Amino acid sequence: MFSRLFGGKTRPAEQNERDVPRFPIHVRVTLVLENGAVVQGTLRDMSTRGLFMMTHDRPFGLVAGEEGDVGLAPDNPTEGASMRFPCEVVRIGRDGIALRFLVQAQGREGNFYPEDFMAK
Repeated sequence: MFSRLFGGKTRPAEQNERDVPRFPIHVRVTLVLENGAVVQGTLRDMSTRGLFMMTHDRPFGLVAGEEGDVGLAPDNPTEGASMRFPCEVVRIGRDGIALRFLVQAQGREGNFYPEDFMAK
């Protein structure tokens, strides 16, 4: 499922009683919030429902519930494609930000499929 973005180099991360597997990957992440604030970071893990981006750069006043767009780009562009899609901040931690994808996939049991949002 994630092979187009991550060049076919995905293995599920260790499961912590989660119902959706997380994938450890090395990808640059850019979060653009509705107020125009931009947060840069790296991807810690990703599932079909959301992701966790590691960053030390968080806008002052960032709170859960804020919406924006998240962009993903592999460290080596020849290893995969860039993507962007709408998201919501669900948690802010010391080491980063958890995001939920705001995507409804018709006929796919409500799961997010990255290939539907490949950047052109």
